[in-house]
Formats: sequence, structure tokens, C-alpha cells
Amino acid sequence: MKQAARILLAIAEKRWRWVVAVTMILLLGWAWSNRFIQDDAFISFRYARNLAEGQGLTWNAGERVEGYTNFLWVLLMTLPIKLGLDPVWAAYALGMLCFAGSLVLTFVLARDLLHSRWRALIAVALLGLNYTFSAYATGGLETQLQACALLGAAVLAVRVCAGGCARFTLALLGVSLCASVALLTRLDSAVVLAPLYVALLVWWLRCAGRKRWRYALALGAPALVLVGGWLVWKQGYYGSILPNTFYAKAASPSIRQGFAYAYRFVTFYWLGPVIAVGVLYVLGQLRRRGAGAESEASEQSAWHRCVVATLAACVGLWFAYVVGVGGDFMEFRFFVAILPLTMVLAVWMIWAAGGSAVVRAGLVLALAVAGVLAAWGHKGYGGVESIAQLQGHLSNSDENWSGIGHALGVLLPQPEAQGVVIATTAAGAIPYYSRLDTIDMLGLNDAWVAREGTSAGARAGHQKLATFEYLVRREVTLVLGHPRVAKAGVGPVRYTVSELDWFTLSTVDGAQLPETARVLEIPLPDGYALRALYLMPHPAVEQTIAAQAVTAYPIVR
Repeated sequence: MKQAARILLAIAEKRWRWVVAVTMILLLGWAWSNRFIQDDAFISFRYARNLAEGQGLTWNAGERVEGYTNFLWVLLMTLPIKLGLDPVWAAYALGMLCFAGSLVLTFVLARDLLHSRWRALIAVALLGLNYTFSAYATGGLETQLQACALLGAAVLAVRVCAGGCARFTLALLGVSLCASVALLTRLDSAVVLAPLYVALLVWWLRCAGRKRWRYALALGAPALVLVGGWLVWKQGYYGSILPNTFYAKAASPSIRQGFAYAYRFVTFYWLGPVIAVGVLYVLGQLRRRGAGAESEASEQSAWHRCVVATLAACVGLWFAYVVGVGGDFMEFRFFVAILPLTMVLAVWMIWAAGGSAVVRAGLVLALAVAGVLAAWGHKGYGGVESIAQLQGHLSNSDENWSGIGHALGVLLPQPEAQGVVIATTAAGAIPYYSRLDTIDMLGLNDAWVAREGTSAGARAGHQKLATFEYLVRREVTLVLGHPRVAKAGVGPVRYTVSELDWFTLSTVDGAQLPETARVLEIPLPDGYALRALYLMPHPAVEQTIAAQAVTAYPIVR
């Protein structure tokens, strides 16, 4: 058995480039097979389209609110929209490119730390096979861009601290630029960058000579100019440095919910045994140091301990941050940013802890199997929606948020429907495709709801809710609420005022309800229909009723 393994390894060594190429192609193919798009991506697309059309970074025309947390991603999506390209496919392409970059950078980081290209390739394989990381190669959001930028900063920072750079100034400049890209993509990237900058500060304090201040300038100037300039612009443009989503999402987080989210991630991908191995290894090292034992092995050198501690701090702080903000409802999206570092550390711990080759192979195989099986094993639990559920909101016949947006866009085209305002909790594909002014009932894109809305529960991103009084004050035309799609003609033929809570998700004040209010049934493909509360009258809607393009049901008072 051992002889056969040696023969296979010798063959692979001779064909190393082919092994790497085939591995990368397979991982890219796996990611492409897992591609999907989610509703929140269309929030970014809407801001990007408004910018491309000269309306600025706004949600509704003339309404400045920062309902996105991915500034650089929005800017990048503006270009394909300006060129008339589909932003969904543009997001796919850019996401896959960043995914490929993350795999390459993970290999470089792992090779530098593990001093073995085979172990580095194992780390890359474990990362690429991980279903969460693979699926979020697409999704339409900035997830992979953030991961790739953070990895670039980590690779360069590790090489600087190891003294493995021919030009320290250029490497530090690269760290600063990668950090700037990460921060402009998501401001919370600062959590992961903090330990890297602490390590670089320690390295800098040990430097001597005139180059010391050149190093400081290279490390700090780009980030100060780019990120500092962006924050100043935000304050002037939106009136706040923090995005509106902070007030809607993180103002009152559930620590218990965040801990449950992190626990599910660890158990779902069978990371428990690797963590246990790491803890035992650390305890063993502490005992050896206490006994005065010295180690000469390169894997246990002071430099390795420093690098491992720094990367572990990056991962640990991010876990603490995710727990602190209450986690998320999307399938482990928040952990994509630190999954590359996690896999590199996992492989390092498996080999550093010693043990037989069988034990090592078992741990690696377990991580690989868990990563792949997750594609079929996760159906959504504990408020965490699976990838299939996130995609299903847009495409399933009984939800079809994309279809709703298209249907509204056809029924109420611009400029005839100018002034029509819809209100919904599904503030992604529906506002994007309909092009109608929209009240985000969960407040992510509405400053008043984010700060003054009523409490809607503890689910991440769903903690605030627009009141009925606010919908009336904003003169909302159609209240979709959380869109409910059913077969056409199936449902009540008349409604009472108390039944309207089904649309508004809050108590309807009968005294404020206009006499002209009705419930409309809007036809969708495949014999389905959406029902919406027709709150404030509008000529364009009246025309669709008169033309029998929609069905109107009365409200009994």
C-alpha cells in the first residue's frame, strides 16, 4: 500500500502542473455548477443602475439613503449596466474571477506557511470543495471580492513579517491597497485586517534606518487617502458614516442568535475535530514550554507561531464579530471572508499536531466530504436559509419575486406610472425589475423605518418594520408586504379591514384607510397571481383595473 502511494506521488510530482491545473478546473466547474442569484443582489444593482443613469447612488430618485454595505461592488456593477449588459451575468463573471483569485492566493499563503506545495494544494482543495465558499463564488453580492482582497493583504503581510520580500516598500503598498479594496467593499473588513496591521506594526517597530518612515507611508497613505476620502464623501452625501443598514440590522443584535449561527456553521462542516486537534496541540506546546523543552522544527519556530497566531486572531475576531451582530439569515455567507484562512489553519493544525498518516488523511477526508455533502444536506434550519431557498425566492412559481417585478414593470411602465409607490419586504428583484419607487418595509433602504420603525423580531435584517401610518404618510400605492403568490382566483373575493394586516404586517387603522382602497390580483406566469393592497389611488393603476388587466376585490367596512 505504501509502495503504491509512493509510486503515485512520484508520478504526480512529475506532472505537478497538470495536477494543479486539473484541480483548479474541477473546483471552478464545481463553483459554476453551484451558481445562483439572491434577492439582495438586486439592491446593489438598483443603486448601480441609478448611478449609471445619472441619478446618483440613490434608492429612489432624489432619495439619498445608503441601503448597501458594498460600495466598491456597486461601483463595479455600474459599468456593465452602463454598457447595457445584464448585471446578473456580470456579477457571475466577476465573482468567479475573484473565486479563482482566492484559490490562487490561498495556495500561496498555505505554501509559505506549510513549506509544502502538496499541503498547500490540499488547503486549496478543501476550500474549493466547501459548498458555502463554492456557491458564493456567485450569488450576485460582494462576498468573493471581499475574501480575495483580504487574502491579498494576508499574503503580503505574512511575507513582509517573514522578511521574504525583495522590496518591502512595494509589498507594504500592496497590503495597503488590498486593505483599501476590502474596506471599500465592506467596512467590517477592518475586523480581519486589525491583527494583520498589529503584526506589521510589531515588525515596523523592529525596523531601523531611514526606510522606516517610508514603510509607514507605504502602509498607511493609500488606505488613508482612499478609505478616508470615501468616508468624508459619505458624510457629505448621506449625512452619516455608518450605512443605513446598521440601524436596521445591528442596532439591537441577538447575541444568542449569533452564537447559534456560528455553532451551526462549525458543526455543519465538521470543524469540531480539527478545532479539538488545535486545542490539544496548543496545550501540548504550553506544557513543553513550561517544562523548558525547545523545538527546532521549522513548523514550530517562533515565526510560525507568530503567523499562526495572527491568522487565528483574524478568524477568531471575525467569529466574535459575527456573533456580536447576531449572525445572518443567509446560508453562512458571513463566513466566506475567513474560510480561506480557516482552511489554511486547519491543514497546518492537522500536520503540526503530529499523529499517523491515517489520522491526518481521515481529518482531511472528513472536511472534504462535509464540504461536498453540504450541497445536498442543508435544507434551511433555525432561521438560516439554504442556497436553494435563497434562489427559490426569485424563481419558484409560488414565490417568483423576479416574475412579480417584471409583471409590475409591464402593467405600470414608466413614465405613465410615475408617482406609483410600492411597499414590500422583498426589496430586491421586485423594485429592480419594476423600476417603481419603493418603500423597503424592513428599513434597509429607508432611513425612517431603520430608526423609527416598529420592532419586527430578532431575525437578522428583519428587526424593524414600517407602520401602517408611515405607509399612508408616504402615499404608497400598492402594499405587497411579504409577497404571497397563489394560483389565480384562489382566495377571498372580499376583505375586511382586519384581514388587511396580511399585507401591511402591522395593524391597519380603519380611519386612515382610503374609501377607494381595494385588493388587487396581479396575474403572473404559469397561472399564478399576486394579491396586493391598493392603498392610495393612482391613474395608471385605475387604467389597469378598467382594462381588466388586474382583478379588484372590495374591502368590506
